Order: sequence, then structure tokens, then C-alpha cells
Amino acid sequence: MHPRARRNLMLETSAVVEIHDLRFAYHSPTKSEAPVLERRGEHEAGLSSFDGIFFEDGRFKAWYCAHASSSHGEWPAEGPNIGYAESSDGIHWERPELGIIEFRGSRKNNYTDLPFASFSIMPDVTGEHKYLAVGMMKRDSIPKDRWPFDDFKNGYYTAHSDDGLHWQIHPEPIALGGCDVVSGTYDEIEGRYVIIPKVNTRYQGLLLRTMCWTDAKEFGRWGPIHPVIQPGEEDFLEARRHGAVGMDFQQMTILPYKDITLGFVSCFYLDPTYHPAGACTHGRNNVQLVWQEKRLRQGGHHPLYPDCHEYDPRVEDPSPYGARWRFLPGRPAFLQWGSERGVAADVYPAPMIEVGEEMWMYYNATTRWHGETEQKGAYEFIEGAVDFYKEFGLTATWRATMPRDRFVSLWANVRGMVEVRHGSRDGEQLFVNAKCPRGCIRAELVDQDAYQPLPGFDVGNCIGFTGDAVKGELRWKGQEVADIPVDTNLTIRFHVETGDLFAYEFGEA
Repeated sequence: MHPRARRNLMLETSAVVEIHDLRFAYHSPTKSEAPVLERRGEHEAGLSSFDGIFFEDGRFKAWYCAHASSSHGEWPAEGPNIGYAESSDGIHWERPELGIIEFRGSRKNNYTDLPFASFSIMPDVTGEHKYLAVGMMKRDSIPKDRWPFDDFKNGYYTAHSDDGLHWQIHPEPIALGGCDVVSGTYDEIEGRYVIIPKVNTRYQGLLLRTMCWTDAKEFGRWGPIHPVIQPGEEDFLEARRHGAVGMDFQQMTILPYKDITLGFVSCFYLDPTYHPAGACTHGRNNVQLVWQEKRLRQGGHHPLYPDCHEYDPRVEDPSPYGARWRFLPGRPAFLQWGSERGVAADVYPAPMIEVGEEMWMYYNATTRWHGETEQKGAYEFIEGAVDFYKEFGLTATWRATMPRDRFVSLWANVRGMVEVRHGSRDGEQLFVNAKCPRGCIRAELVDQDAYQPLPGFDVGNCIGFTGDAVKGELRWKGQEVADIPVDTNLTIRFHVETGDLFAYEFGEA
């Protein structure tokens, strides 16, 4: 069982029965002061898309897009190459010389032969191959000698590899046309592959971008692609609060938990005054947190997609993902853009990974607003340009870190209580992810059917937790959680005194 399959975040889900004198607080990670991976040499304009990172054999392994630079004020003749890097600590990266493809007359590079313009790398859980990939392929980004098949058309494609360096493209696309960005992941909790492509849509007469979704138990047997995050009135109102005129969405990655899925969405704040025709290509992104409840625990209802969408009959079992995604109230930025020009002017999400008791996101940040790269010569290494651009190029990869699972908390300035329906215990101890160095968190375990505290598990008998830990144990005098029958439906009443409760879980030390 994946560890996140036991962990429950303190979001306002259907499991929450009551809240008294507690408030929700939203938390962001700490961004690195400098990029952890940037372009190497003037032949690269920048790099992006850390959408494939694994920890294997004691090392971090990562794939990224290396964008070719121009030399005479013209668009570069080559499309992006997919580079490969390794690291022992996830911070300092080595780029091995692979010699697989020739670039500008030399094979002394770390480029793989994966011909995707944007991409994600995933594990092949069947063991048939080692890695799988999804990405966007365009004619203008692939040299003729590397076209995978004669009747090639632009679209979102998949691929497989036995070493992560040499790739075989699957001829049947997920979708033809589309835009230029796609993310993919393997949800270890649900045992399903998820692909999230960006697709054009229209809203109020504007051609905008939306996040779509398809998933499958077996890689390749996809259900239909349908929209999940679309531009709407609330998004345009949010944009106007920041001086923009509208909003659409550029990219989305996800992080699955037991009963919810978190999403990290790049929200694009439109500034069409940049283009005389009002084209919605100029603006900049921040990253916002969205979430979706997969299972409604309070009433026992499980909102499957077939309630709202008709799935392809090839899919043997229905998707477990609910149909509604929600932004956090007030739309706080999970990752905010930086200065107007220079340091992280525009930011894009990447998958979040767990490293010990921390969570890391290798996100992408540009030195210019989106749309400025469409100008002639934007990819050129410019003499006299700002120092940051000269050093790091058009785009680079940064690292953001935060303590594990600390996206949202319920906090009390004095005292408060939250009652959560949990169901059967799925571990022998109860732990809280909490920060209360001057306070305390206690709990009582309630028989959900009788709606009475279990004998000896009342709040007065609880030995509370004080301190700061992602896994602090709650205990009861003379009682063991392991002695509670596993078929007992439990409700948990958390009593929070001067502190933050981020999450809880039943498990083992």
C-alpha cells in the first residue's frame, strides 16, 4: 500500500461533519534562491519540463526539455531535445554524455531520442518495459530523419523505453491536433494511468486553453478525453483582481491521496493589450492548488464518471475520480510569479515528489512573460541583456520544498474542534501531522453507529501531542488503538489548542 493511501488531509470534504472555532489556512512551499538546473552553453536557450523524475538505485533520475537557441535573430531551426540528468542529492545534477543523437554537428550531449515537444515520464508497472511516456509531437519540432512513421500527424502520442534513453513511439495517438502541453502520471493508489492534455476551447468569443483528462487501468485503453478545468466567470473575476482581463490554463499535474486528488494548475493571467489583434498569448502564470474528492464518505456515495460521462466500452472498470475540481477559497497562489522581468517572471508546475519528510516540486520558471518568446530573436543569446537572462537563459528549473502533506491546515488561536467520519481503522496507531509547539492536539474516537465515544478513548483520557511533526502519535491511557475491532466505523473528534492540524493517519510507527 502506498503511504499516501492512509493519509487524510484537512480539506473541507464530505468526511467533515462539524467544525467549531477552527479556521482553514493555506500553505505554500519555500522556493530555492537559484535554479537547480539551467541551460548548458549558448546552444541552449533554456530548459523546462522536469515532468519525469525517479529515485532509483540510490540516485535521482530526471528528463527535461532543452530548447535550442537561435544565432542570427531567427527562430531556431531545431525543436527541443529531451535531455537526461542524474543526481545523488536531487540538487546538484550531472548530465552524462550519451552520444545518441547528433545536435549541431556533435554527439557530445546528454540528449535522448524521444522526439516530444512536451512530455511526462511514467513507470511501466507491468514490467514489460521500464518507462512509459506521453508527449506532444509536431512536424516543425522533429527532424525528417527522426519522424517515427510516414503518415505522422501533429498530436499527443505515447512511447515506451527499456532504459529511458532509447524510445519507441506508439503509432496510435491519444488525440490529434490539440495544443502543446501534456502531463501524465501513474496513480499508485488507484492503480491507474492519468493523462492531462491542454486543449483549445472558446469562452466569451475568445480562443482559450483548458485542462482535459483521461485515465485507464491498462496503459493505452483510454476513456474519452473530457474537460476538467475550464475558463469561466470566476476565473475572469480573479484575473481582474490582478489587473488582467481574463484567465485560462496552461498545465496541470496531480498528487493522489486516499480519498482526494490534489492538482497543481498553471493559471494564465491574460494581457491581450500586448498584441494589436488582441491575441490571448501574452501574460504570465502562477500555480494554484485545486482538489477533487474521489469518494464521498459521509453518505457512502461514490461519484463515478459514468454518472456524468459515457465511458468508452473498451474500459473494463469505471474511473474512480470524481467529476468536480475545486479551487481553494480566495485563490491563493501555491507558487507565485516573481519580478516583472528577470527572476521567475512566469512559473509552471511539475509533479511533486516525496523525499523523506519533505515534498519537493521541480517547477519551471521563465525570465520573460509568456508570449514574448513569439517575437523574432527571442531565443537568441543577446549581448547586453539583463544579467539573469544571460546567465540562465529563457527558462530554467527551480526547486520548491515544504514539509510533507502541509498544504492546508485547520488552526485554532485558542481552542477548536473538528469531527471527521473515517470508517474502519486502517492501522494500529493514530498519528497527526501537526504544528503546535505552545499548544496541544487531542482526540476522541467515537463509534459512528452508536455515536458514543469508545470506552477509554474519550478526549479526557487522551495523551495529546505537543510539538512539530509530520507524524506525531496520539495515545490514550491504558488503551491501544490496535484493540479496537477493525469493523468498527469510527468518527474522530480532534480538539486543537493553539496550533495547526494538517493531516492524520492510522498506521504503524
